[in-house]
Amino acid sequence: MKKILYFFSVIVVVTITTLVANCCKEDDKKVAVTGVTLNENKLTITVGDTRSLLATVNPEDATNRNVGWHSDNKDVADVSDDGLVTAKETGTATIIVTTENGGKTATCIVTVITNAIPVTGVTLSKSTLELQAGDSETLIETITPEDATNRNISWSSDNENIADVSDDGLVTAKGAGTAVIAVTTEDGAKTATCTVNVKVSTDFVQTQGSKFVLNGGEIVFKGAGQWPSAGWTANTYSKLASIGFNSVRLYINASNATIADPGNASPSFSVIDNQIAMAKQNGMTVILNVHHSPGSGGQISDRGFFYQYGSSGKACRFLESCCRALQE
Repeated sequence: MKKILYFFSVIVVVTITTLVANCCKEDDKKVAVTGVTLNENKLTITVGDTRSLLATVNPEDATNRNVGWHSDNKDVADVSDDGLVTAKETGTATIIVTTENGGKTATCIVTVITNAIPVTGVTLSKSTLELQAGDSETLIETITPEDATNRNISWSSDNENIADVSDDGLVTAKGAGTAVIAVTTEDGAKTATCTVNVKVSTDFVQTQGSKFVLNGGEIVFKGAGQWPSAGWTANTYSKLASIGFNSVRLYINASNATIADPGNASPSFSVIDNQIAMAKQNGMTVILNVHHSPGSGGQISDRGFFYQYGSSGKACRFLESCCRALQE
């Protein structure tokens, strides 16, 4: 009898252990929900109408993707278990979707109106834009009729690497090419578009005194100058760019150039290179200004550096060393 009980106990223990192990393995395979979003964050609908809201649970491979729906004002707008919103009377209600796993939420504000005046069309202030990379311009939409009830719109770009657009219609040029900016009305899905052509300044093809000309157009530099060792940071360049500066002059001192080493510059090329990198990150053109003052202790004088026999070779060697050290 004891042997039978012992054998039965062993079976029970083994079975429980197996079940626990399997449960642990199943738990290890579960993927937790990290968030949920809705296809709309605000809606305007008329009494009696319905509109479907779609919930997207993240990540896509989350184990438990179940959600629940709730309205904070069911007298104005109610919502079904599958996200169908029904407008009941004028007012405002917030529709809330909540994930079963993690309790993540997303909301949509629903405005219910009566006697809606439908949108018949929308236009933009410009149909084409010509911008330089880094420039911005605001497009203004006009909805017809003027007394349309639902005047909500959305903006989009078909190529955000070329130009993107904010919720207020501010178009920002990013890279060379063409992008189409579209505005779409929530009511009736009426659309209008603007084609944005973005150009990027590259090499200068012609110089005329102090003027710089690119592709036949004069380039105007707005910028500041500094010694690269002055300690400007990325924040400095960001502030300069934010107020419209598009260039920076970096002053390189050739006064330490000697006959033995005409390529000696101050500050060091590593310091200069760091300043150039920060300027480029903020879309600023870098202008190198090399100057020379009479030195002592065997340094080359102004006349020796620029005018005496072989001076052109020394000057060229210095400039060549600058270019080689700073080229990408």
